[in-house]
Amino acid sequence: MKKRLLVFFLASTVPIAGAFAQISQTPLSLKARTERGLQRSDLQAFLDASKGGPAETNAVGLAIIAAGNTNDPFWIPYIKPFLKYSHNRYNELVALSGATQLALAKLGATEQLQEIACEANFGSSSIQYNAITQKLKYVQGWFSINLLDTWIEENHKFRRLLLDQWSDVVYARPQDLALKVLPEFVPNPPSFSSDPQLYYPMSGGDDEKLTPVRQAWREWIHQNEDSLRKLTPTGEGIDASEATCKGVLAHDQHFDRSGLVKK
Repeated sequence: MKKRLLVFFLASTVPIAGAFAQISQTPLSLKARTERGLQRSDLQAFLDASKGGPAETNAVGLAIIAAGNTNDPFWIPYIKPFLKYSHNRYNELVALSGATQLALAKLGATEQLQEIACEANFGSSSIQYNAITQKLKYVQGWFSINLLDTWIEENHKFRRLLLDQWSDVVYARPQDLALKVLPEFVPNPPSFSSDPQLYYPMSGGDDEKLTPVRQAWREWIHQNEDSLRKLTPTGEGIDASEATCKGVLAHDQHFDRSGLVKK
C-alpha cells in the first residue's frame, strides 16, 4: 500500500515540478541570443531592447550586426528604422545607424551597398580605410571581392572626392589594403596569400614584390569567378562611377565629416 502511495505521489509531483521550472526559467537576454545566433523567434526580445535607449545601445548594435549575418531579409523592416540616428552624430545612438548600414548592405539593400561602394572608391583616406577594413570585410560577397579586384589592376587610378584635413596619420595604399583584406573573407583563399613575407612589402608599398602578388590574385579570381559571383551580396546594379558617387557621398551620413577639408 505504501509503495502505491509513493508511486502516486511521484507521478503527480513531476509534472508540477516541470511546470514550475518552465515558469521560473530566466529568459535569455538579447546579448545571449546574439551570441547563440539570432533567430526569428528573437524578434520580440530585439524590439523590447530597442526601447531601452542608450543603456541598450551595445546589445542592440550587436544584434543588428547579427541580423545581417543571418542573410535573412526578414530582419530588414525591423532594423531599417535605426538609420534615422545618422542625422545627429552627437546622439549616443548614432552607432546604431552605422551598424544598420552594414547589416542592410550585407542583406543586399541597394542604397547601403551603393554608399559603401562610393565611400571605398572615392572617400578620403580615413573613410576609405574604414570602408575597406571594416565595411567590405563584413559585407563580403561578390560585391566586396569585385570591388577589391578592380583595385589590384596595375593601371587602376584612385581619385578622391573627399579629402582629410592634414594630420600625421599615414594610411596604407588601397591596393595594398586589398591584398591584406581579401584572404580574410574570400572562401578558401589561395595559399600564396598567407605568406608572412608579404607583410613588410604591403606595409611599405613595395611594388617590385607586390606586382606579381596582385597578378596572382587577379588570375585566381578569374579562375574562380563562376563560383565567386554566386556569393551574396552580389552588388548587382551598383554604380560606383564618379558621377554617381558625387551625389551619393553628398548625402551619405555614415561617416564623420568634421575632419574633412571643406570645399
